[in-house]
Amino acid sequence: MERGIVYLVYGPKVLERLVLSAWTLRQWWYGPVTILYSTDKEYDVLRTASRELGLNMVGVFTETGPRPHWLAKSRVPQYSPYNETLYIDADTIITGPIDDMFGHDLTLTTHPGWTSRDFRTRQYIKQAMSLEDHGLGDLVRRQLHLEYPAINGGVLAFRKDKATFREWYTITKQLGDHPLSEQTALQLLTGVISHRIADERFNRMTKYGQRTDDIRIWHFIGQTHCRPDSLWLPKFHEALEANVGGLQSWAGEFDRHVRRLQTEEAQ
Repeated sequence: MERGIVYLVYGPKVLERLVLSAWTLRQWWYGPVTILYSTDKEYDVLRTASRELGLNMVGVFTETGPRPHWLAKSRVPQYSPYNETLYIDADTIITGPIDDMFGHDLTLTTHPGWTSRDFRTRQYIKQAMSLEDHGLGDLVRRQLHLEYPAINGGVLAFRKDKATFREWYTITKQLGDHPLSEQTALQLLTGVISHRIADERFNRMTKYGQRTDDIRIWHFIGQTHCRPDSLWLPKFHEALEANVGGLQSWAGEFDRHVRRLQTEEAQ
């Protein structure tokens, strides 16, 4: 298949967010969409949404290790059935056309305004210095001495026959229990692989510092989706009222932040 969207659900805590993201995606994208899942429970819960929204469900290998979900994410290029893939994290909503992400060998998105020299990004990168024996030292030094955009792994697009992603999985595995190992691995690789950086329209994580109103993908990391001023909440209530994917019977069962929100709203 030529072009398609891929989500990964590796653990049930994002199921509510995934259904909402796929529902908003279908308002802008009519092509194929695949959900990679790892357990029968995930499949059972998402079965109704997959039928309603026309989503393909594909089971993936269960990873082992301290952070199996990050390892699984670094294998998305291997699992994707498409020649061109746009990968989107589950904790997103789609609010505009996303076709511009396609058409390149590798397109990455960033934490807007952050670079590899900023404190938090540097701390993640420097953790990889402990793996000097694995040949990562040069990659780390390049990131620390030069200035690269700070990559966010929540949205990326790639061509299956062009992008070389074996190293992404290998480095993620080497990083082991390090925080955000799959994102740090991707950051390290930006110093040595050809890529394009998409602008903030395609992965915006906060309203602060926003330079355009034309945001196509909003990304709600952590628990930001349930903040009172979140753009996610009105969309969630719309989907809940429409009972997308049978949400009315199970919303709050998996996402503790949604469960807390529902408890507060019921008082």
